[in-house]
Amino acid sequence: MNAVDLATGDERTPLHKTAYHGSANTAAALLRFEPVLTFCDASGTTPLELAESRGHEDVAALIRAAEADRGAPSKASGTVKPSAAVEARDAASPGLVLAGAGRSTI
Repeated sequence: MNAVDLATGDERTPLHKTAYHGSANTAAALLRFEPVLTFCDASGTTPLELAESRGHEDVAALIRAAEADRGAPSKASGTVKPSAAVEARDAASPGLVLAGAGRSTI
């Protein structure tokens, strides 16, 4: 659920993309899988910040509720940069090949 889109260079998770487009139904479905809420995209923006900046208050409210339910940290207390998570994943599975990841391994 914390997959990062490396093909476009924006490093956005599915929740980032949903926050950008403002689909509350999709956000609710994604949040059931408990994605990391503090992932920052390539521009340093969390899904909550993206929803708020685009005026999608219904999506922002869902993300805030998920943060409260989980006791999740706010951006001020800690964020996760997707590229660091991708590097950790790649180090753990060197034979993994992902489409669009700009990396090929045999």
